[in-house]
Amino acid sequence: MSLSVKSMLSIFLVSWLPFCESNTSEKLLTKKWKFASIDEVRKASSISNEERSKNTKDEDDELTKMLQDIYTKSSYEFRKNKQYIITKQDREDKGTWEFANKDTQIIITNNKGQSTILYIKDLTESKLTLASTADSSGRTLTLIPF
Repeated sequence: MSLSVKSMLSIFLVSWLPFCESNTSEKLLTKKWKFASIDEVRKASSISNEERSKNTKDEDDELTKMLQDIYTKSSYEFRKNKQYIITKQDREDKGTWEFANKDTQIIITNNKGQSTILYIKDLTESKLTLASTADSSGRTLTLIPF
């Protein structure tokens, strides 16, 4: 290979790098996600451990069954066309999503125009961890793809 051909090939490859690296977060996010475990459902619920300890065994068993049902029937889908669908049991929430703050936040806006900011704590091929607040004081939710 002559020097000029190598130079041209290098320039071509370098010029394509921005296209290969752009939207990495979007590529990682756009798929269907589910709760990583039933413990994640418990964390996402508004029932504290203190409140759970007041339950009778039957109430705790019923709560566990309800959380298991939520775990198996819930999903979060972020589509490439910037639409999202959150399915929880027999209910769906639909709307649009967008990244904000250098891909550290997801803003979801439902069909009624109400927006919610979700803070991305971790986004990889195999895990998405979202938080309700920017600091560690809010609830977190860990999802896995399926």
